Amino acid sequence: MDENERPIASAADDRTRRGRTIVIRCWPEHLPGEVPVLRGTIRDLSRSGHIAFEGLPALTTIIGHLLGELAVENHVPRPPLS
Repeated sequence: MDENERPIASAADDRTRRGRTIVIRCWPEHLPGEVPVLRGTIRDLSRSGHIAFEGLPALTTIIGHLLGELAVENHVPRPPLS
């Protein structure tokens, strides 16, 4: 089957194939007498609003959650737990 014979994808199929753009803004916050803290916001441009975070563990948790949602939307199987 060549390109001209392929069936046209439905709008739902097209939606799941689009890429998502995630914007991460982060900065170190220096407080007198304390260890600097990484703060910032994450925004998924396909949705509204920002998610604030404080610290690298929080950032990685949020990114993992967003990537997990993307995998579910695109029917990507999750790897087995070891």
